[in-house]
Amino acid sequence: NFSAGNAASASGDLAIVVWCSQHVNSSSAAGWAATFNQRYTGAFTQYRIASGTTVNFASTNFPDAGVATAVMLVLKD
Repeated sequence: NFSAGNAASASGDLAIVVWCSQHVNSSSAAGWAATFNQRYTGAFTQYRIASGTTVNFASTNFPDAGVATAVMLVLKD
């Protein structure tokens, strides 16, 4: 579970979570779409973030299912 608390989000931003795992697929967190979700790599996206929102990603399989690396990007509109 992690967030981009230092990113000042504006309406229309896109957040992307990219992960790498040696074990199982990771379930998507609430509000996130499983854009690419395979056994070893995956990506989740959240479009049109509300202005001033702290972007959070909380998944039941992060990191307990063996997720070795995860990165969150917030792309500005």
